[in-house]
Amino acid sequence: MRLPPRGLRAGLALCLAAGFLPAGAAAPLPAAQIQALKARQSERAASALRAAMAAAPSLGLPEGASLTLRSAFTTPEGRTVTRMDQRLDGYRVFGAAAIAHVEADGSVQVLGDGLMPDARLTAAPTLTAAQASAIGLKQAALKGQAPAPRVELMVFPTRFCQGLKAVLDAATGKAVLDRAATVVGRPSQPYVWAYKVDVTTMNSQDGVVDMEYLVDARTGGILRKMSNLRPAEAPSRVQGTGLGQYVGQVTLETTQEADGTYSLHSQVHGSRPNPFFQRAYNQDLVGLTTFYEMHDLETWGYISEYYGNPDNLWGDGFPFMDYPNEGLKNGETAAVDAHYGVSLTWDMYRDVFGRNGLDGDGTTPFALVHMRNPGTGMKFDNAMWSDGIFGMLFGDGSFYPDRLMRDPETGLPYPGNAQGMMSLTELDVAGHELSHGLTFASAGLDYQGESGGLNEASSDIMGTLVEAYHFRPKGQDDAIPNYGNDWQLGGKCRPSGPLRYMDRPSRDGLSADNWYEGIEWMEVHYSSGPMNRCFHFLSAGAPADPASERYSAYLPQGMDGIGNDAAGRIWFKALTEYMTPTTNYHQAGAAMVKAAGDLYGPSSREAAATRKALTAINVQVDGEPLLARVSFPRITTGVLGNYEGAEFLARTAVVPLGTTVRLKADVANAADKTVTWKIGAHRAAIAGPGEADPTGVGVVNADGTWTAPLRSGFFFITAASKARPEQYAEGLVFIQDLDADGDSDQDAIDMGASACSWNLSQVLKWSHSPYGGSWVDDLDVELFQTAIKNAWGKP
Repeated sequence: MRLPPRGLRAGLALCLAAGFLPAGAAAPLPAAQIQALKARQSERAASALRAAMAAAPSLGLPEGASLTLRSAFTTPEGRTVTRMDQRLDGYRVFGAAAIAHVEADGSVQVLGDGLMPDARLTAAPTLTAAQASAIGLKQAALKGQAPAPRVELMVFPTRFCQGLKAVLDAATGKAVLDRAATVVGRPSQPYVWAYKVDVTTMNSQDGVVDMEYLVDARTGGILRKMSNLRPAEAPSRVQGTGLGQYVGQVTLETTQEADGTYSLHSQVHGSRPNPFFQRAYNQDLVGLTTFYEMHDLETWGYISEYYGNPDNLWGDGFPFMDYPNEGLKNGETAAVDAHYGVSLTWDMYRDVFGRNGLDGDGTTPFALVHMRNPGTGMKFDNAMWSDGIFGMLFGDGSFYPDRLMRDPETGLPYPGNAQGMMSLTELDVAGHELSHGLTFASAGLDYQGESGGLNEASSDIMGTLVEAYHFRPKGQDDAIPNYGNDWQLGGKCRPSGPLRYMDRPSRDGLSADNWYEGIEWMEVHYSSGPMNRCFHFLSAGAPADPASERYSAYLPQGMDGIGNDAAGRIWFKALTEYMTPTTNYHQAGAAMVKAAGDLYGPSSREAAATRKALTAINVQVDGEPLLARVSFPRITTGVLGNYEGAEFLARTAVVPLGTTVRLKADVANAADKTVTWKIGAHRAAIAGPGEADPTGVGVVNADGTWTAPLRSGFFFITAASKARPEQYAEGLVFIQDLDADGDSDQDAIDMGASACSWNLSQVLKWSHSPYGGSWVDDLDVELFQTAIKNAWGKP
């Protein structure tokens, strides 16, 4: 049965308010042979699993470790790509995965770079799944109804804990301590038992919620919390005509209903049911459907499908005017752009890359337009993909400077925002959001650190390719042309400027142009910059003119590009066949080089261009001379961190204000180990704008000594190699006031004031908090101890 049924249309309370062959490529196999291989896909995947298990000792997997099949798909070249999860005593190890390639001739290659051979556990869990579920629901603090959380007991690497975390203070514009996201009482072991609790809902009270909580299975503590929303779809099939705000007049896949009217439902974009509709409503939604959120006084927060259209003509081509017109002709315009953009992205996956939808199995996504910000009730300046609902959500934006908008709940007018967005259904934005689903269903790149930046970059890359694919010549559906894309994400939907620039990401004032030590602490939309730029260079080339905005000092000789189609095929193959959840920039570079070799040959022009494009963003792959690399050593101890891996606090100096400390940096692959220091970094460094250019904080001496200023907060530091200044690292110092007793001295006695306040529920003196909070808790005590150790003792 196709969804939504008439009951849903009436107002169910939901949320929110073988063709082209590039030169030198390995030829795809005949269609009949591919179909025969796909028919044996399960058998081939099973053989891959057997080969991987046989290779377990050489992969370093310990006794009790195993691998289980997660997914498999067969490429047009006849390779069956099998992804496997690592398990310990039958339980999944968070983020640990292996890939096996079964070639057309039956040979198997196992790739184990994503495994965690050192995973070990001792003590057993003490919490039940029901208790973990209750903890997750308490954290989510939902107001409305929700389906039962999905709960899975797993082995969790504590290096993925959220340590000391900064957040932007909207009032001051500076980075401050994010108490809610900073994990306290971190386990002392590198691996612990944890419950993964996924809380997902869509209702009018909470909006869209898709939260993931990692709950310590022995203590009940929160090890990590993250939103899985990824912010910047026996009737007869027919084709309608739409007028979009961005795409103009286009042909749409629609459905003619039994009463002769038409609905915005595509039967060719999805063959398996949407998993969220099955889980939450026990109904099947098969085939892309575009919904809208209603905002009149009677039905606010309800959704409806676009149906009952008498002539199969959709939209008026004009920007959205106001609520409650979202179900009328003007409101259909955003739906035209979204429905077409999602369908076109699906078509590109199928006709260019040979993939049946996001997961290779045709699972149905859906689109929802006219999404209203559930927190403010105003128009939403964003679009997003949700893993949990397997769908996309598009806001209308708040850019209406020429007139007053009217609040549908109160009837009162409010002004538009001249710096806001228009409808976020622009073609490359739609392609971007759907492509988050591709990443989710393939590499599963974890949405933080370097893998999070690559996750965002992958969507930007696919979004810009979809923009070009829209302009392909008639009859050439199996290739992406080298024109039509402007190398900007959202270049039309935000009048004040695009969301991101791919040719030089730093033009937005926040994003990075190249990889460096410390980029993993950037917000993921900004750390995507280097790979976006790499892809631009790979496709369009890089100039040798230093005066050009596109020039890269890491590749002064410049390079020729290989075009959108070849570059896109390399990225797609690298993502879907080689990357794993924890892939970083250098591993992604290696995956791209492997993919280029698979497609065009290891000595091909395309493979050479891939290496050059990576060099241009300071990413090095095997077989090249080692570059000088600057990094910060781990300098703190205690329950907040100090394990192997990339945990944030382990490279953050926590010191008292006014204290002289010695900052340290390591330089590898260079005879000269000295560095030059400065206070400041990228504006978007460490997940939020901080004091990138502070005044009155002194200078760092040549030996690394620095006297912390007499004010608390985050201060960014940069260390650059003296021998190779283009190689640098960025990090943080967190300064806090330890004078809790007000005697103008910071000493161990001050711990008494904090310790006496510890765990008390009443509001306490502001001065009791080492960082100026309105209460004192165990985080204060832990940071106090860490600062004392770093300033006056050895960790």
